[in-house]
Amino acid sequence: MYHKLKVNASRAAKLPPQEFFAKSVDYVQRRIQNKVKKYRYMHHEQLPSVNLPISETCAGMFDFSEKCLPETAALFQQNAKHVLAHEFALFDSGRMKNEFFDRELAVLDARMDRIHLQSARRLFTMLSPGYQPIDWQCDVKSAYRWSEKTWYRDIAIIARAGADIKVPWETTRMQHLPQLAIAFVTEESNDQQLAYQTEFRNQVLDFVATNPVNFGVNWNCAMEVAIRATNLILAYSFFRSSGASFDPDFEHILSKSLFTHGEFILDNLERTQDFANNHYLANLAGLLFISLFFDRGEIAAEWYDFAYLELLTEIQHQFYSDGTNFEASTTYHKLSLELVYYATLFTIKHSPYFRGTNAADVCESVFGEDYTQQLFHIFEATAHLVKSDGTLPQIGDNDSGHFIQLLPLPSTNATLLLAHGALFFQKPEWMNAVKLSDALKLELVLFYGKQSLDELQKSAIHTGNAVQSIIFPESGWAVLRENDNYCFVSAGKNGQDEFGGHGHNDKLSFVLCWDGKDVVRDPGTYVYTTFPEQRNLFRSTSVHNTVMIDMQEQSRIVFGELFQLRDESQARILRYRIGANLDVLVAEHSGYLRLKNPIVHRRTFLFYKKKNRLKILDSFTGTGDHNFEFVLNPGAEFLDILDIRSNLQWHRAPGEFSPGYSEKRQATVFVASIQAQVPCRFYTELMIKK
Repeated sequence: MYHKLKVNASRAAKLPPQEFFAKSVDYVQRRIQNKVKKYRYMHHEQLPSVNLPISETCAGMFDFSEKCLPETAALFQQNAKHVLAHEFALFDSGRMKNEFFDRELAVLDARMDRIHLQSARRLFTMLSPGYQPIDWQCDVKSAYRWSEKTWYRDIAIIARAGADIKVPWETTRMQHLPQLAIAFVTEESNDQQLAYQTEFRNQVLDFVATNPVNFGVNWNCAMEVAIRATNLILAYSFFRSSGASFDPDFEHILSKSLFTHGEFILDNLERTQDFANNHYLANLAGLLFISLFFDRGEIAAEWYDFAYLELLTEIQHQFYSDGTNFEASTTYHKLSLELVYYATLFTIKHSPYFRGTNAADVCESVFGEDYTQQLFHIFEATAHLVKSDGTLPQIGDNDSGHFIQLLPLPSTNATLLLAHGALFFQKPEWMNAVKLSDALKLELVLFYGKQSLDELQKSAIHTGNAVQSIIFPESGWAVLRENDNYCFVSAGKNGQDEFGGHGHNDKLSFVLCWDGKDVVRDPGTYVYTTFPEQRNLFRSTSVHNTVMIDMQEQSRIVFGELFQLRDESQARILRYRIGANLDVLVAEHSGYLRLKNPIVHRRTFLFYKKKNRLKILDSFTGTGDHNFEFVLNPGAEFLDILDIRSNLQWHRAPGEFSPGYSEKRQATVFVASIQAQVPCRFYTELMIKK
């Protein structure tokens, strides 16, 4: 708490007097409003002010006519078995079982606040016999649990060392429920279908009973509320589109809950006058889904209009004109695209003119030409960013997050999203950039219809894959490539309008693939608030494939600011040349101009397209004697066969690698250290040992 106050005081001291006064007044007003609202909710149960009818459009807007292969059905049914057993996927790191108390109502007395107890008891009586409630408040990894009685603004994000608030959030995103609905479609047994449908009903009732709005960990973040609402809507719509029906009492409860989700999002929008990021995109996407879920009454129409107009603005603000995202993270680029794309698709699917093959035309008529063109540029950038295996390199933060996850694909896998883009914009060459499994086809047919997919696949046979080397000047990202050989260079901003919430000290760092395999990889992210020192380590200069000078960061990491990295490095691409056999890229950063003896680091990449060969030239201009630390984090397959030729003395050292959020593995890295007088130059050439 002390460090947070210190950080906030430091920020306030830098504001102009007029802005400081305005922000202070706004802060006091919000504090008063929160206290009034808290008092009201703590003393009286607050019920939804209205109850909107569910739109019948949701009951028939998805195409389940495609029959999947037995192995695909088995995949979804195996997932469903895990869901029935309350074994939930956590990020990309596997499943863990979530067990709560037994169904004795006396236990509710201990867990629930007095004013919510009666409602919880009533909803628990609607649960099926034998259903085991879920502990929605628990971080099952650390066994720490938050409380259903705690006002949502009083929830501690960093509750204790090792506890991760993202664990209960991940489960309550409810992304397993649309998967359950798809298993319902692929299942031939009526009894098993009934089990899946009943489980969906039980989990909704269970959550609503034990998570009163504005209380507990699962109402702390509006982004999580929006993602949960979206997945509840999709799951219900999938069940209804495949012929399932639910009792009126349940539908009434679901409708009321989704209405409160919408009210909560609108009351807790994650933006300020100065700043909005992917959280705000999630708020808008969730509001679009919720507003379209209901028959368009006045309130739903107001929510729709607000989200629609704001999305028109945010797609231009949060994505550069070159199509890359402003978060300085490849996986947040993908997540932000998911948020914009699925909200757009769900909206245009409500148009009577939508036919699957005309998605871009309908989008232009609904959202306008500028919006549609920007969405196209984002997909186009994604097609160039992915490696030949359809995955994105880890650059910047990776929290393994998804907006919608019907298939168990890791967050770095952009295969399905690119296939969606190919169908949306009728770009068969993007389809050729991915390998479509039967499971992927099932999702595409679900949203677009079988005929649309069949027609595009026929066109793809006669179309090549157009991805090639490209420079993204606004994000400072560069992709040098030829077929399965790929090199990504990070030479841009820390992102988020200089706030740097998801950026790393990775300037002039790179990722390298040969023959589709990782030769040099980014270290990843590991965790956020769970272990602050690990958070800072994995975004530090010392673990990236670049150079650390005098043990100083490229941009200073301030203790206590886990989601801020002011851009002191000012990295930029100076020049480049893309050729038939050789790509050349020159970039530099100025993060070390603040040293007593200032230095500018310039790095030149020579990417030999027809060979497994990369040459790097590092030049340092300035004055004084300095210590230089070079790092390479190699892929495990290349540890023993990577040939490093250099005027530096490289040696092996222990390191770490995080393939996804909450995962960490021991690794071996190559390091080189040298004390040298500036100006100086070093070269490193990477090849395969013969």
